[in-house]
Amino acid sequence: MSLFPLAPLAVLLLVPADLAALPPDVVTLGDSVKGGGGGASGVKWERSFDESLRKARSSGKPVLVDFWAEWCGWCHKLDQTTYADPHMKKFIDVATETVFGALCTRPGLDLKTRTLICVVSDAATARTPELAIHLRMALRQGWTEDELVEVLLHLSGYVGVPLIREAILTAKEVFAEVKKA
Repeated sequence: MSLFPLAPLAVLLLVPADLAALPPDVVTLGDSVKGGGGGASGVKWERSFDESLRKARSSGKPVLVDFWAEWCGWCHKLDQTTYADPHMKKFIDVATETVFGALCTRPGLDLKTRTLICVVSDAATARTPELAIHLRMALRQGWTEDELVEVLLHLSGYVGVPLIREAILTAKEVFAEVKKA
């Protein structure tokens, strides 16, 4: 069972501090982003998207955005099971600093390529919940369904057909969910 349940709305999004770095098809939500998992204790969230971007620009760091809605049951579940838990708070702090803060912002690879690396890693290690998250991210970064499936099929010769069967079943579910949204 994943520590981060998959949810249609309760998602985290890594946003570059410089919005000019975003692809032209990305919509920024500004003050419409509630942020903060509805005010759960544990993780310190900024409430203002604009203020977060200002701080990120001055520090050269990306912004991690948590989309939240009052009517979203998964958002409330994340508040209760993830953001409020002191152990999960420590985990989120470490993951934010080491993965989002250090790895994702290193020079040399663009975010699109880094996302594909995550898909490959998740599929090769049978991390199905994380694979679903990273497949969504890969689609948002411009990878097509056909390209992602081809990558998974290519892996079958290296990590085994059973692992890739599960990965493709996960991809099928993710692609269907994304089309519905």
